Amino acid sequence: RNEKRSASTFKVESDLPNISGEARITIPANSSRQYELKFKPIAGGELKGSVSFVMQDGSYVWHAVHLKVKPPAHVAELTIQAELRKAAQVEIPIMNPLKEGMVFEVDLKGDGLHGDSFVRLKPNEQAIYSFIFSPMVSGESEGFLRFYNDKAGEYVYVLKLKATSPETEALPQFESIVGVKAYQTITISNPLERSVLLQVKCSDLDHFNLEDVGSDATLKFEPLETREIRVWFLPDDIGEVQTAQLQLVESEVGEWVYSLSGVGKEPVPYNAMDLRSQVSVETSGMVRFRNPFGYDVEVHVSLTVEAKGQRYSGGRRGGKKAFFLQLKKRRETLRPNETLQIPIVFCPSQMINYTGAVNVRVKKKNITFVYPLVGRTEAMKSPKIIRIASKARRVHKEIVELNLKDLRFPSPTATEEFEYEVKMPEDPSQRDLIQLLRTCLKVELLETTLTAPDAKLKLRVRFEPLRPVETYCDVIVLKKTGGCWNFRLLLNATQPEIDDVIHIRAAPSTTSSVAFGLNNMLPGSAEFKAYFIEDTEMFRVSPRKGMLAAEGEDPTRIVISFSPQEYGKPVSATLVILTNMMQWTYDIQGDYPRYTTPQVESRLRETLGVDWGSRLRPNTTGRPKRNAIRDNIKAVRGSMQRKAMGGRSRMQTERWFREMEQREVNNLPRY
Repeated sequence: RNEKRSASTFKVESDLPNISGEARITIPANSSRQYELKFKPIAGGELKGSVSFVMQDGSYVWHAVHLKVKPPAHVAELTIQAELRKAAQVEIPIMNPLKEGMVFEVDLKGDGLHGDSFVRLKPNEQAIYSFIFSPMVSGESEGFLRFYNDKAGEYVYVLKLKATSPETEALPQFESIVGVKAYQTITISNPLERSVLLQVKCSDLDHFNLEDVGSDATLKFEPLETREIRVWFLPDDIGEVQTAQLQLVESEVGEWVYSLSGVGKEPVPYNAMDLRSQVSVETSGMVRFRNPFGYDVEVHVSLTVEAKGQRYSGGRRGGKKAFFLQLKKRRETLRPNETLQIPIVFCPSQMINYTGAVNVRVKKKNITFVYPLVGRTEAMKSPKIIRIASKARRVHKEIVELNLKDLRFPSPTATEEFEYEVKMPEDPSQRDLIQLLRTCLKVELLETTLTAPDAKLKLRVRFEPLRPVETYCDVIVLKKTGGCWNFRLLLNATQPEIDDVIHIRAAPSTTSSVAFGLNNMLPGSAEFKAYFIEDTEMFRVSPRKGMLAAEGEDPTRIVISFSPQEYGKPVSATLVILTNMMQWTYDIQGDYPRYTTPQVESRLRETLGVDWGSRLRPNTTGRPKRNAIRDNIKAVRGSMQRKAMGGRSRMQTERWFREMEQREVNNLPRY
């Protein structure tokens, strides 16, 4: 509307895209007219802007515009189908209708959809846009694909997504000795950002199952966790193929299905049982046979013994046989999975090695399960302990003579050959200690042959500990024709030399710090802990524990702080940085800054010198000099005494006492 008394021409301006209309309009005085504005949006959504009508003098009238544009009809509706955890590729053609290059923005939405976020086209070019549908969650869902360009407009495709159950995956056939488990590994991933509980279903739990499955037949997976799980097969027959189907199911992530098959093979000899004892001393062991078959079987147990090339059968006590069976009955009938315990006694009669086997024959299958036996005759353990001592981080070399007690030769001209083995502590909790010993302890026999029974073997010991340690190990000398001797080594590595001296200076109630970098000298990084040997509150170390960087990497930063509370003597502490294989030691010296007496200028104008007494005016009156300080002291003492005596003087007090005595005398009774 034109409010003026004359006709006015208005210029039309707008910030909205893709609009059209008259550029100028003329309105008569005190009149109004309608203005037609045409919109041609190229994409759905909301648009906000304004339209202004500007007169020649700069005044204007404006109107706010808010457009809600419906999205265009979709170009096509596509149905995409893929198996869980597999990928399907989809290709969409797209064309640039303009004579200039352009870039389409791509908006791809939907579970399991993966593709580029833009596509670049040359003038009048037609190209193919590819994306992947790889579902991790079962079921049906919807998505969309949207191409957008400011000039070319918007193109939308509706996507119908279907995730189907996967095909059954067949694992390679298991092969194992009857009664012995065989394993294969499968990989399971949780695609969700929450924990899931997989239900485990197997059609034959007697022969197949998962190793880590719980008693409730479930497996728990943390969010986005990927884990390898072992599948086992336990055959209970020979030559028969056994099959099963294994399923891992969850309502949202779908299922994993595996086809399993396995076959049992005839038994082979098991690992040998090692028994050791002294001459004429019994020791025992136990062989456990479990019926691996799915039915009752009758078994027969026998024993075979060999020594010096001679062979013995049976295994009853007596004669020169070193192994004995302690079974009351040699024939037994066992139910499926029932276990027969077979006790074995080893009692050597000579300083030789013995071998043998426990044979369990299954009559129905006509097969024999063989459990080998190895018997070693030991000499009495030497009561003498070989002590090896050294400072940590030093090389200690020593040659030790070993006396082989009760060594016998078959003839005066015979020779005997020897070998050795080192037995570490068997405590599983001392794994780091065992690794340390294997690194720092080297032993070897200087001679492996003796020509006389009274000769001694020489053992060279090299002990190079990188940290303090006190432990033991056993060196076992083995005679190749039979017999062994056990010697104990007591290893003691004391505190190493100081690596460095670090000085820190701080004033009381303040803190000063020193930092340095440290790398692990051995390959790889290592966990460490840092502490002070002394119990001190003035020194602190940070961090107290962590990972020590490997050689060649950025060193681990160690910070030492000193916080004294008052002045005193210099203090010191010993800092230890310890890994499972090495130790560093530092002497930390704490000191204080030098104290300087403050210099203060006196504000007095004059001071008395040392000769002030001689400058006093001399006494010219002839009267004795008065000691004012002494008179004042006497006056004070006298005043205190008078207060104690009720304010009387000394003469008054004496008179008062005499009068009181006279009164008491006058009042005495007369007889």
